[in-house]
Amino acid sequence: MASDNQVILVGNLTDDPELRYTPNGAAVCKFRIAVNRRIQDASGQWKDGEASYFSINCWRGLAENAAETLTRGTRVLVAGRTRDHAERFVDSVAAQTPCPVAAAESVEHASRAADVLVTVTDSPTPVISREWLRPGTHVNAVGASRPWAWEIDPKIYADAVAFCDRRESLCAEAGEYLRAVADGLIAGPEQIGELGELIVGKRKGRTSADQITLFRSLGLAIEDLAAAEFIVERSG
Repeated sequence: MASDNQVILVGNLTDDPELRYTPNGAAVCKFRIAVNRRIQDASGQWKDGEASYFSINCWRGLAENAAETLTRGTRVLVAGRTRDHAERFVDSVAAQTPCPVAAAESVEHASRAADVLVTVTDSPTPVISREWLRPGTHVNAVGASRPWAWEIDPKIYADAVAFCDRRESLCAEAGEYLRAVADGLIAGPEQIGELGELIVGKRKGRTSADQITLFRSLGLAIEDLAAAEFIVERSG
């Protein structure tokens, strides 16, 4: 005997809902969500597992309601050296931000949930792992710009469409890039594009929505000047 079972999924929309109509006028809405699973290891401890993806279709009135009310939202998850550090930071900025800000359970949890992942640390060892990145993630790696420091997993370079602001800076300062080359994960600087090449169309960015992209920022004075000009213009 068939019965109705309620299933509640808590996750992130990967795309805005798609609403269409059948030839007889019935509404159909399709959307996809990413859900981070919690799994229990052999020692009984709970930890974040890999994301699961669910494609959902709904019909008629429910379809139109879903299309009107569900949109990909913007929120910021903050992860620090400890959860307490992250919560204190969130408390200090939450009132000033135009979108919700929350402390993540862990760096891994934030990484697995992110569409855009930004690392701004002074860590000499990787704070994010390649295995935590879901398809389509963009990574901005900004910190730890020293040849012996690896802020991100060097394996990310092997799978990402990667850009930097300047190759000379990349080869001199980006420790995880140098490790990726030393380990044979990538051939060398010719595999990494410069941001200027992307802007003027000399080099292609991602060609598929599932590709991981990486911008390794080392910093250039002209970028600081452009940011300052933008702020001055916006301030009136």
